[in-house]
Amino acid sequence: MIKFNMERIFYPIGQGAFYAEKFKNEDGGVFNVVYDCGVGTNDNNPRGIQTVSNAFQQNETIDILFISHLDSDHVNMIPTLIKGRNIKNVILPLVKNDTFIINLFKIMNINGQYDTTIKILTNKQSFFEETNIIEVERLNESSQDILQETIDVNNLNQNIPSKTCIKTNLDWVYIPVNYDQSNLKNELNQKLKTHENIYWHNIDLTDDSQVKDIINDTDKRKELRNIYSKLKGNINLNSLVVYSGPENENSWYISNIEYGGNMSFFTDKPSCIFTGDTELKKMKIRSTFSLYYNLVGTIQVPHHGSEKNHDISQYDENTICPISVGKNRYRHPSPYVIGDLKQKNCEVFCVTDNPDHFLKETIIKY
Repeated sequence: MIKFNMERIFYPIGQGAFYAEKFKNEDGGVFNVVYDCGVGTNDNNPRGIQTVSNAFQQNETIDILFISHLDSDHVNMIPTLIKGRNIKNVILPLVKNDTFIINLFKIMNINGQYDTTIKILTNKQSFFEETNIIEVERLNESSQDILQETIDVNNLNQNIPSKTCIKTNLDWVYIPVNYDQSNLKNELNQKLKTHENIYWHNIDLTDDSQVKDIINDTDKRKELRNIYSKLKGNINLNSLVVYSGPENENSWYISNIEYGGNMSFFTDKPSCIFTGDTELKKMKIRSTFSLYYNLVGTIQVPHHGSEKNHDISQYDENTICPISVGKNRYRHPSPYVIGDLKQKNCEVFCVTDNPDHFLKETIIKY
């Protein structure tokens, strides 16, 4: 008898991110999880809106919405997702230096690109209304190999440490890790203090009046955007990486993979690591999730297949490697990354905005 059936879907969202796990147990119970929800163009992308709108029925419950980070292409479709649906829990990284981050997003917010991001940052509870909001604390480097407490998903009611094991009633767990991947604030301030234009030498991006002055001056705004663009990394100081998989290593699972509606092959490794835009050379997922790594059959390739986020040592042979990618100016996915993964016999699937390019894994527990 089938104890539960789960569909893991990498939706054809293009240069963005929208992934879901939909569980149905033997009694007909449903448990839904989403990781990120955004597209790389704008909030009014018709195809993106249609994809997100059709992913769940109206009035359906989403038990957990994980947000990896607050770049527009990972969150700007959330208003469409939550419209007419019940979101029980939102889990996102705890971000320090909120004022700095909010103001930087405001400066970068051309044509409403970061409207959703700014709304979430300035008032999370107002944006999500009655949803339970859980922020994941930064990973403590000294304890990155130690699994923290186990907590039932129904008892989530406060901030949690990285590597907390969130337990469902399906012999399935989620382990979020908030990796602080950049000292961007210090790097940007250093660039400003040494810039050839002395105007920037005493600028404080936590000062709202100074920020307002920059926003209202087209030339200053453009110049700061140019300064920022030369930094390594992005606005986000944090990225939430999530392990999804069985709690019990001895459980038996069968998983088959479909791409564009065509059956591909089977795997006996049901677990997945959702990486967002994290840098695998810094955030070593193999050691971070070492207790469960032998069960990992799928790794979402970070940052649309960017070379700077790549580390082939984090992948095993035959790993399923979905890459969310669309039309972009960054040359994503990197041919080097694609070649490196294929050389290791990984199965690479480019999930574009073509409706036929969805990737679905069906996982069954008997």
